[in-house]
Amino acid sequence: MTKKFLRCGIASLFICLLGATAGFAEGFGIIEDPDGYVNVREAGSIGAKVVGRIDEGKSVWVYTDESVNWCQVAYLNNGVESHGFVHGSRIRMLTTFKKFADGKESPNRITFSQDKTEIEITSEAFNSDGVTISRARNDGGGSWIDKIDGQPFYGTDGGLPKTKYRSITIRNDSSELSFSSKVIGDLYQPNLTNNSIDVFRDERSGDLYLSCFNSDGAGGYVVLFCVTKGNDVDRLVLIPF
Repeated sequence: MTKKFLRCGIASLFICLLGATAGFAEGFGIIEDPDGYVNVREAGSIGAKVVGRIDEGKSVWVYTDESVNWCQVAYLNNGVESHGFVHGSRIRMLTTFKKFADGKESPNRITFSQDKTEIEITSEAFNSDGVTISRARNDGGGSWIDKIDGQPFYGTDGGLPKTKYRSITIRNDSSELSFSSKVIGDLYQPNLTNNSIDVFRDERSGDLYLSCFNSDGAGGYVVLFCVTKGNDVDRLVLIPF
């Protein structure tokens, strides 16, 4: 299956109505299905082979649709980025949620505020001192960085990162939540601008969603952070282009 290339203006995404018969635009969506999961099919047809399933509440990347009813999606299948087709009536796009106003940008920092909730995202220079850098090699003798501290990472196309997340913190009147290194530690080259970050709140559940596009150029990726009312943090990281 051929992936579509992502258009410019990646953070100006997400134009869709749940169950609509107009086209879907590229961006993140949430699976909603009364059965508790949705089947992923090989093609955009109810008779097409089922190649996977996605549980309700999980996130997907939606490509521009090829028909009025079916959407090609990228999702994680047992931890592996996979692709298939899901009926559009089972996807709720993030643009149906309440969007935060543009954040306040400053060097290495962006802050979003709305409804007594403040979200602060900061970055810092990547320092390789004391860090284990692992390289992979090809038959021609070339090499590239494939792991940092023993873990695969996102943000470069085999080169050494220049920047990393320093922190993501969510504050309200009664609590403060800081994302752990497990959530952000393998994500490099964050773009802390309004052109690259959108923040949404699901007014039905109160869940927060941070949609980010990060890149040093060739190493582009998208990440969606989901923060539930219980302060659990989930994420979906994909390279859908």
